[in-house]
Amino acid sequence: MSIHSLATHVPAAVTLGNLVCGLLATAAAAGCFAPVAGAAAGAPPAGGGPELAAWLVVAALCFDGVDGAVARRLGVDGDFGVRLDSLADMVSFGVAPAVLIAAAAPLPAGAPWVVAAVYSSCVAVRLARYTGGAAARGFVGLPCPAAALAACGVSLVFPGSALPAACGLVLGGLMVSRTPFPHPASLDRKSLRVWALAVVAAAVVVAWSRGPGEAMLWLAIAYLAWAAIGVGVRAVGAAKGS
Repeated sequence: MSIHSLATHVPAAVTLGNLVCGLLATAAAAGCFAPVAGAAAGAPPAGGGPELAAWLVVAALCFDGVDGAVARRLGVDGDFGVRLDSLADMVSFGVAPAVLIAAAAPLPAGAPWVVAAVYSSCVAVRLARYTGGAAARGFVGLPCPAAALAACGVSLVFPGSALPAACGLVLGGLMVSRTPFPHPASLDRKSLRVWALAVVAAAVVVAWSRGPGEAMLWLAIAYLAWAAIGVGVRAVGAAKGS
């Protein structure tokens, strides 16, 4: 087998890492792994299923963030990689967060899974609508990795409340909306990039000291605030121009 033939499989292997992390995150969120010894009955284990699921979603995000760059670097990007990436994203950012939401929401029997179904359906619609079509300057609708950050963060920080379910419905609506959201590549000023790196570094410190839930939630809030500021600036500009 030639080096070029091997190179064509490297990006796919990275994308499959995303999918495998999503599968394991779904299993952890569903309680398929043994809980931490000594956890209170009926309470989510502090270092068990939900937290492990969140860490696995973070790992999936890392794989998702580099597979396209690896494919372009090796000169083997194409339709196959785009389709495989969407399938992996559906598992990691559509199914796993939905199960985590359902596990965290103390709603009447069956209701959490209705919310989970709505959330994952919105992810599927978004992926089908925009596969391979994201502009370098921005997205139309909330990208599903950002939604997954918010869903996992809320589910870990506010377990046992109705907030994860409510958040899941709002996030689903934002994903299929026509609201513009910024792309990281749009950070074309050095000062903005420094601020973005500072936010990520702070999130890493929080995750290391307090677990992934708060870090994921604050990263999602920072991204949503960035998007809201952009929408406001464009609205003001349009009003001045009319």
